[in-house]
Amino acid sequence: CTPIRPTQLPRVVGWLVATLTGSLAARAESAYPIARSPVVEACATVAAASGSLSAFAPLVVPHGSCLDVSRLEATGLAVRPGSLAARGRVGGPKTANKAWDYLACTEIVHPIAANNVSDMFPPQTWSVDALSAGCRREFHAAPRPAWMPRSMGMARGAAHLADATSHVIFTNGLLDPWSAQSVTQNVSSTLVAINIPDGSHHSDLGAPPNPDVSEADSPTLRAARAQQLAILKGWLEERATPTVAVA
Repeated sequence: CTPIRPTQLPRVVGWLVATLTGSLAARAESAYPIARSPVVEACATVAAASGSLSAFAPLVVPHGSCLDVSRLEATGLAVRPGSLAARGRVGGPKTANKAWDYLACTEIVHPIAANNVSDMFPPQTWSVDALSAGCRREFHAAPRPAWMPRSMGMARGAAHLADATSHVIFTNGLLDPWSAQSVTQNVSSTLVAINIPDGSHHSDLGAPPNPDVSEADSPTLRAARAQQLAILKGWLEERATPTVAVA
């Protein structure tokens, strides 16, 4: 392989980060059971490596082959330093990824950073100003960080959720990274959190594109589904029971 030129290094690092936080994470968040997660194999590869470069190389290119940086740059897959992708928001030039990026530039703001201390990624700060600059450049749009919490009744935090809604089940697969931004504790008797320690993204729904219901489902996943059904049945029965007004 031809050595990477110094001027290409930031793009390659950005592409590597986008690969790890994009395609690998996307396949991992919905994997169930955990043995099917690509993260398991990736972690084993990193753990068995003799050095930092040999640890990450197999994650991006097949064993024994080379990374064609010129092709990446020509096809637009190499990430520009400081772009949305370099901040972990773009997985490539696909339409679906662009749609999520547009949401991140308007309604659903993801405050995700890295410090290379509590994580393995290059330091990457996050700020509304930096995100706004990227959004203006890519979509001529401006993010609205307050829109989501305000529209979902979370502007004052989950403790005040009852001011906006009444009956919600928040089900969280704790192996899904997005569960960190969810409601994981009961707010009231009708604002209920169900946590599945070995669950993934939507693993409780049991229909494509989510993992199918299987005999191999863990006891905690089966229990979560049973609890969901019991709660929903109780709520429907309450609604079906006529109420009598007393003068």
